[in-house]
Amino acid sequence: MAKHALVHTDGASKGNPGRAGIGVVVYTDNELVPAVKLAERLPDCTNNVAEYTALLRGLDIAAELGVETVEVRTDSELMAKQIAGSYSVKAPDLIPLYNAARQKLRGFRSGKVTHVRRGFNAVADELANVGVSLGLGQSKRIDADGPTTEPPAHPVHTPAPQAAPAGETPVVAKPQPVVTAAKSAPATPAPLASTLSETAFTWLGHGTVHITTPGGINILLDAFTESNPACPQTWHTPPIDYLCITHGHNDHMHDAKMLQEHSSCTIVAIAEITDYYGNLGVSWDKLEAMNRGGTIKVAGGALSITMVTAVHSSTFETPSGTLPMGEAAGFILRGADIPTIYFAGDTNVFGDMKIINDLYEPEIAFLPIGDRFTMGPREAAYALSFLPSVTTVIPMHYATFSALSGTPGAFRQECADQERDVRIIVPSAGEPFTV
Repeated sequence: MAKHALVHTDGASKGNPGRAGIGVVVYTDNELVPAVKLAERLPDCTNNVAEYTALLRGLDIAAELGVETVEVRTDSELMAKQIAGSYSVKAPDLIPLYNAARQKLRGFRSGKVTHVRRGFNAVADELANVGVSLGLGQSKRIDADGPTTEPPAHPVHTPAPQAAPAGETPVVAKPQPVVTAAKSAPATPAPLASTLSETAFTWLGHGTVHITTPGGINILLDAFTESNPACPQTWHTPPIDYLCITHGHNDHMHDAKMLQEHSSCTIVAIAEITDYYGNLGVSWDKLEAMNRGGTIKVAGGALSITMVTAVHSSTFETPSGTLPMGEAAGFILRGADIPTIYFAGDTNVFGDMKIINDLYEPEIAFLPIGDRFTMGPREAAYALSFLPSVTTVIPMHYATFSALSGTPGAFRQECADQERDVRIIVPSAGEPFTV
């Protein structure tokens, strides 16, 4: 039985007050897909009443699943701050709902309500709109063994969700199973003192990857773990020696400061990003500033990190506004005991990938395939024409939310159609593998 639930909730009211609905998405331990999804029509009410009703339904489902701890994420800042005690509750119609929510939260060993930006709540938002479209008193609930809806992950780019037609559930990308067997590695985060004879890779969902070298060096590529709905809870704070950040979008560096404080790791990134964290209080000796084209040697010279070009934007959303974060980048990792790894980050295909291949001859490539915000399956397969040294590809940045339409199956087909002779590994999130 799962011990922890992550619950996304949202309420919608067309007219405020007016026709209303709620959406609830519940994830449990080590789940890439929701344990429960719920869309429900409410009697006409205000948006705030709908938000509280969604919260109550989400807590009821978490209690039903028997979890001990629960975190609810909502894009209603008002409700989150009222539950936390920062704001008072004055509206008469909200007071009984507030009291009921506080009582339900006390039923868990630990329970909290967290405010997130709308982009981090896109699936619950979609389901709330579905709820609005239902008939009065109707609801739709889908448990884990039914069709799946994927969690959101790209707050910078997420478009406004559209209501699904009445009687339909939202159509979203579904994660693909493993298509090429990978050799087994430990099922839990590798310790710092690794005794592996091969490099261990773990995809943590979306565009985040953890690597442990045979020498025990732990590298995390992009900081999207605790905030990443696709990342298993056991990997929210993995062992890290070096945290390499490709660019400034929230779904790639949102958890960097938390991870640095937890692990005391060194952050490796373009200078604008390291300056940002230095000004936030991260010790400057834990920051390795770079720029594209540069190489540093770390871990006593055992690991070489080269920053290479990526074609993408790079900004970071903060409470005080959107900040520029330099240029997007990828990384080349080299060492005597590891294969040469090309981590492309978020990028479109570009001709200078040939230069990357000529200079570094990577053997393994992590390439985004999700489309819309990065290259899709066709472009990723075409990118391999510039990377002839690559023999193994791990696709990433797909299936995390509904706008990412690219799939591993489509990528595999494009590789076949374009005669790209590579091994494609599609791991499950949180399951280590070796190549």
